[in-house]
Amino acid sequence: ALPAKPGDVYAWSHRLLHWGSSSTSRASCPRVALSFSVASPQFEKPILVRGPRALPYPSWEERLVLCAYQLAMYAQHIPLGQTRALVASIFRRHQQLLTKEAIEKLSPEVIDE
Repeated sequence: ALPAKPGDVYAWSHRLLHWGSSSTSRASCPRVALSFSVASPQFEKPILVRGPRALPYPSWEERLVLCAYQLAMYAQHIPLGQTRALVASIFRRHQQLLTKEAIEKLSPEVIDE
């Protein structure tokens, strides 16, 4: 465990298996988590066809397909359940926004509905 005082910040790669928990009963305020992602093309190839040109604000469709992509990537650990059909629908509609390499990383059963 990594105990933290109010105002402390911890940062790590998304590749590190991590989880949160509730604050202790002695905590004076609730636990708050903030998450965001950054990427460098030198470290990892872009997922979006437009790559860095999509910055600073990817289109609504690009953001939507990125959310669906993350859900599909996590589906190997946490089943999508009722959202599977929605994720597959988003892919059918917007897969042209993702690179071929990104799509190849996904399990076909996750995106084929």
